[in-house]
Parts: sequence; C-alpha cells; structure tokens
Amino acid sequence: MINTKSKLRIIDQLPRESDRFEEAIEGLTARQKFLQPKFLYDQKGSELFEEITS
Repeated sequence: MINTKSKLRIIDQLPRESDRFEEAIEGLTARQKFLQPKFLYDQKGSELFEEITS
C-alpha cells in the first residue's frame, strides 16, 4: 500500500514476480505436483478463463 499526502490510497494487488515464481516452485516441488491455471494462459486466455469461471 502506498500512502500519499492526499486522501488517495493506492493498493497494488498484483503479486510480485518472485511471488509467482515461489507459487510455481511450491506446486512443482509438492508431493502431488500441481500448477495453478493462471500459469497456463496468456493475457487473452486469462481474461477468457476469468469470464467463464466468474
């Protein structure tokens, strides 16, 4: 979260690059391997996935 002098507050909800890397490593090193669907799609595919599953 970034606080500014005005009443504007900015919250970055996108994971950092390293967070995504850690998520992928977590799934690939688990006893039962997995990858979250967000790693399988490009931007357009991600948008379609969100539209379909929301």
